[in-house]
Amino acid sequence: MTKKIVVITGICGGIGTETCKKFTSEYGYHIIGIDRKEISTIYTDEYYRVNLSSAKEINQCCMKIKENHQKIDALIHIAAFQDCHSIIESDTEETWNYLFNVNVKSIYSITQQLFPSLQLAKGSVVIVSSVHAYTSSKDISLYAISKSALSGLVRNFAIEWAHHQIRVNGVAPGAIDTPMLTAGLSRRGDDPDIVRQQLADRHPIKRIGKPDEIANLIFFLSDKKTGCGFLTGQTIVCDGGASIYLSTEITN
Repeated sequence: MTKKIVVITGICGGIGTETCKKFTSEYGYHIIGIDRKEISTIYTDEYYRVNLSSAKEINQCCMKIKENHQKIDALIHIAAFQDCHSIIESDTEETWNYLFNVNVKSIYSITQQLFPSLQLAKGSVVIVSSVHAYTSSKDISLYAISKSALSGLVRNFAIEWAHHQIRVNGVAPGAIDTPMLTAGLSRRGDDPDIVRQQLADRHPIKRIGKPDEIANLIFFLSDKKTGCGFLTGQTIVCDGGASIYLSTEITN
């Protein structure tokens, strides 16, 4: 196989689908997709249905990937679970364990297990975090805490693997037009379209982001030839300028 190989988790989501398109349609990567859902018409060459909260399923998936592919050029972590409850209401046992297994532990485990394949290719890792790792809101504490943990994960993997020429970076999206955002807006009880427009108007750029814009950034961080091969250990916030304002300065 002469194609470059990329492994992408969470391919059935909005950002995941656009990332698959970016890697395969424009640059001809061999796509290995991972998600918990049934595969549909996603742009993949291989697909593994995996419950990312299960260490057993993760281990089995990684073993199959390593059996089939000696080298992996890029590993992209997009899969995530969002819980929207107050700290008092959160189920701190079941929900905590599931959310952190999916949002943090699975990323650590998959990246660790695929290290030999990344090492041979001198590949790259991109981890999709969230603006909630830096600035957050109420009723989303577990999700925000898990995304904050990813900043440390990016740094420490980058530090330990730099001498292997493996780069590790992160992307922290803000409000992106995905099913996860729509579900979050719907939970507020108001008209989702009105809430969406209000959210857009609070951005300096006066709109919410598009999944393909995050896919473009992911590719830039991943590909040594067309991206920046000197960048590692960084998490880039991509939120339409939402986090650059002091909250006391926002008038509209």
